[in-house]
Amino acid sequence: MKKILMTLVLFISCLCLVSCTEATKTTKKKTKDFSSYELNKVSYEYNYESYTLAQSLISNDKTFLSKLERFSATMSENLYVDNYDKDSNVCISPLSIYIAFAMLYNTLNEDTRGLLREFFGMEEQEILQTKNLLKALISVHYNDKNEVIEKLDICNSIWFNSDNHAIYSKEVLEELADMYECHAMEANFKNDNEKANQILREFIKEKTNDLIDQNFGIKEEALFLLINCIYFKDIWGERELTQQEFEFTNSKGEKSKKQFNLGKYLYGRIAKGENYSFGRMVSSHGYTLSLILPNEGTDIKDIYNTDVLCNVNGYEYMYQDSEGQRYESRVIFPEFEVTGDYDVLATLKKHNSYMAPLFSEHTSRLVLDYNLRIDQVIHKTVYKVNKYGSEGAAVTIIVENKATSVGPGYEPIREELLLNRPFAYILSDKNGVIIFTGIVNHL
Repeated sequence: MKKILMTLVLFISCLCLVSCTEATKTTKKKTKDFSSYELNKVSYEYNYESYTLAQSLISNDKTFLSKLERFSATMSENLYVDNYDKDSNVCISPLSIYIAFAMLYNTLNEDTRGLLREFFGMEEQEILQTKNLLKALISVHYNDKNEVIEKLDICNSIWFNSDNHAIYSKEVLEELADMYECHAMEANFKNDNEKANQILREFIKEKTNDLIDQNFGIKEEALFLLINCIYFKDIWGERELTQQEFEFTNSKGEKSKKQFNLGKYLYGRIAKGENYSFGRMVSSHGYTLSLILPNEGTDIKDIYNTDVLCNVNGYEYMYQDSEGQRYESRVIFPEFEVTGDYDVLATLKKHNSYMAPLFSEHTSRLVLDYNLRIDQVIHKTVYKVNKYGSEGAAVTIIVENKATSVGPGYEPIREELLLNRPFAYILSDKNGVIIFTGIVNHL
């Protein structure tokens, strides 16, 4: 049985011999330490033909993008509602959650795939678009000093507990590698749990550029883990914003003076919903940060919902009115840093009761001699915004175990949106794919 497992899974037992100090020397060194064999990972930023084809396929598939947006907004609302704390900040990466469950989809038999199609609100051919989505998203740009100024990196992996007697399907592992650039790893959670968790910690720390660094406490009985890691960074188009002092009132009513960033005037009006206003910042490489301010007297929780998130994310800004009057607007926003730590499984059980077979016992194409259950879905995030740009990271871990049973030349009218009280935010790419979203109740 051990020989069979060795031919199907990529071993990383050499990790146990690598110290934490050695594992943090250089990126290349760390990558080699984490696996004795790396799957052929395509650098999409250099494979221009592959990138442009994927970008075209995704940008033209409005149905898929619309369904992904709806899933992202609904998942964000449900996690927020289930973890509601009126004074806490919120940071969620629905993209990370989506990718982790899309990988899970490939491991399932048709008997249980239908549960995830309902969860996503998608048909199978739409879920298969995830392969092109990842190619279209992954990106990196450097300045003239060879420093990274923009990056969106997505790393997927499957980790096996080395002390088990299951037989794994090579076909499914190859599917995961082809569709998701998914690396296969092994760690001995059962017999050396502390060391295995340390290895996992160092791996995720590297893949999130040190933004997420903690022990995930994976238990010794875990059979395998599906892991998605996202790292994002970009600078504002102006490189550095001007600053001015404003007063911010947090969710407790406490007031404080802070240096706010004065964004660049962009074409378009400050848009308005029923009881909120919103504006946008655009980064140097086309990422949009939408900032949503509830009206005076409206609680932030009353506007952080699926419909508002979809409306704001998909809004086409009006550059001029019917008489040809042009508009420009800017947002005046504070610097903020938000984190998130969520038990996604609890939210799924509450809002997606039809998925119960996945949480108790389901069949799998990956593990051939066990029925499985999902024991944990861990989701951790970090997102930072300052006068230079923004940076963020997310990790989602699905833990599987054995089942026990422009117009005329008018002078533009300028508008401003001052975010001087709790507000919401959405970071999305050029196609409207939501990468991070959440709420800032305090600075």
